Amino acid sequence: MLIERLTIHKFRNIQEADLSFSSHLNCFVGENGSGKTSLLEAIYTLGHGRAFRTSLTARVINHEAESFILHARLNGVEQESIKVGLLKHRNGDVRVKINEQDGHKIAALAQNLPMQLITPEGFALVDGGPKFRRGFVDWGCFHHFPQFYPKWHAIKRIVKQRNAALKQTYNYAQLSVWDEELVRLTEEVTVIRKTYCERLINIIHSYIKSFLPDHQINIQFYPGWNVNSSYKELLEKQYERDKMMGYTTLGAHKADMRMHIGHLPVESILSRGQLKLLMCALRLAQGHFFTSELERQCVFLIDDFSAELDDERKNKLASALKNQKAQVFITALGSQHLTDFQSYHEESTKHFRVKAGEINELNSF
Repeated sequence: MLIERLTIHKFRNIQEADLSFSSHLNCFVGENGSGKTSLLEAIYTLGHGRAFRTSLTARVINHEAESFILHARLNGVEQESIKVGLLKHRNGDVRVKINEQDGHKIAALAQNLPMQLITPEGFALVDGGPKFRRGFVDWGCFHHFPQFYPKWHAIKRIVKQRNAALKQTYNYAQLSVWDEELVRLTEEVTVIRKTYCERLINIIHSYIKSFLPDHQINIQFYPGWNVNSSYKELLEKQYERDKMMGYTTLGAHKADMRMHIGHLPVESILSRGQLKLLMCALRLAQGHFFTSELERQCVFLIDDFSAELDDERKNKLASALKNQKAQVFITALGSQHLTDFQSYHEESTKHFRVKAGEINELNSF
């Protein structure tokens, strides 16, 4: 589903906004601190239930307000329009509405608004800890395999309970009640993740070949333990270590998608600009796979387009985004940084200027 119209109330420095968007390219220009990133963050929050710069709701509510409200009308090819809304209050209250009906979960927002985020801070996907790449893989599993989310949610609950039990047990037998179910769910979730990664990695390599032709990058899915050993047996062998550490050291909650050049991690070899291109390759490949498999369009949010990229690389990214046929929201300090997108048809592009939290549509830049 694509965003046809968005209203924002008291989100960061955006007091009020009521915006209609192109189903293709939407460009936003303005000075640093004007509210460009806040706009993207509002869209992201409506699709994820949380912002991408902070996990604290109080920090995204306008300082004069007690809550923020986001509302959008979504449209899809050959699908009826859907209205989605999110309210978050400083006291922790959350309301999710879909077609004016209360009581929905945040996951319902994510299901209706699949999106990819590319920001200057997005390097964590390639040079950060495993949780970032695990989240990347799980985004795909969530959308492509409906059975994934409840199983993964159950694993996180069991691991939390098991970690608490580790502090109170004196032998492994006392943990068996947790491990029987944990092993079953972990094996099922691992099959889903492995299946997804095997299909996605081929597409990632095609983008890497275009963006980084001078590098051979090896990408492998790591399930969270040595698969040459039984996970059930490893849990028993690891009991003393787990008890000493105070948490479960192996399992699906430690999964990763590892990327190396030769025997070295990619961040040891690639420059900042190359790391950004690799991050973009991952995001574009995932969006491409999503659209080709599910016949649904992705929303791309791109903050500060020109950061870390030279003219040749900007042109490659712009061309790849155009080929995605996705809805794109892109920010830049000035229109001169968006010249690579001139190949988009003017009638399929909307231009906006952002200043001090106010967003105004322009005829052109």
